[in-house]
Amino acid sequence: MEAKVARIVETRNDNTKSFVIRGLSPEDHEAAQRLEVPLEHRTFPEAMSALEKIKSACPKQGS
Repeated sequence: MEAKVARIVETRNDNTKSFVIRGLSPEDHEAAQRLEVPLEHRTFPEAMSALEKIKSACPKQGS
């Protein structure tokens, strides 16, 4: 089974750039909601920080 890989995607709408976290596992998505971490950010560093916060809140997946 292939593991899901979370990634940060740059999007542009009406001359506005944003960075969206995509590809979260169901557990990561639940953690983001629980921590009230938004999945869309104005800068890449903000998005990276949010992704790290989400990942650190989830228990590590066994191999």
